[in-house]
Amino acid sequence: VLDHGGAHPPDARAMLANLGIGAARGRYLGFLDHDDVLLGGAHAHLVGRLRASGAAIAFGRTPAAPVVVNGPLLLAQGRRQPFTGRSVAELFRANFAPLHSWLVDRARLPDGLLRMEPMLTREEDYDLLLRLCAAVPADFGGIEREVGLYMQKSDGSNTLPLDGTGDDPEGPEAAARC
Repeated sequence: VLDHGGAHPPDARAMLANLGIGAARGRYLGFLDHDDVLLGGAHAHLVGRLRASGAAIAFGRTPAAPVVVNGPLLLAQGRRQPFTGRSVAELFRANFAPLHSWLVDRARLPDGLLRMEPMLTREEDYDLLLRLCAAVPADFGGIEREVGLYMQKSDGSNTLPLDGTGDDPEGPEAAARC
C-alpha cells in the first residue's frame, strides 16, 4: 500500500497513478479503475500483441456494462459497445480506449513519457494515451479481443454518459475546471 503523504486534493487520481507508475518494477504496465473489470487472459493477450508487433502499446476491446445501482446492490445488465475505434487516427478524434483496455511495454518508452498530468482531473488517462500514441508505435491488431468491462453506473457516480449527449452530471462548472 502506497500513500502519497502530501495534501489530499479533492481529486488525486493522477497523482496516485504517478505514484503507482513510480513504484512499478515490471516491464509491462497496465491500469485498472477500482470499479471496472479486467477479464482473465487480458494481459497475456496484450503482452503477446506487444511481443508480436514490437509496439510500445497494445489495445484490446472493452465493452461497457450498464450497471443499475440500487442502494448497496449493483446489477450489471449485459454489454454494449460504445467504443468503436480501431486506429491511432480514430483515437485522436475520440477516446475509444478505456484505461484498462491497453498495456504498455516500458522498455520501449522514452524516459519521462509515462506520467499523468497531476493538474488534470478529467481525462487524465486520455491525455497520457494521446502523448504515448504520438510518440511510440501502437498495436491495434488485437482490438477485437475483449480484455475488460467498463462498468457504467446508472446513477452517474463513476462516469460521464456514453450516450453522446455530453451531459456532465457535475455541471458546466466542473467541465470548465479541466
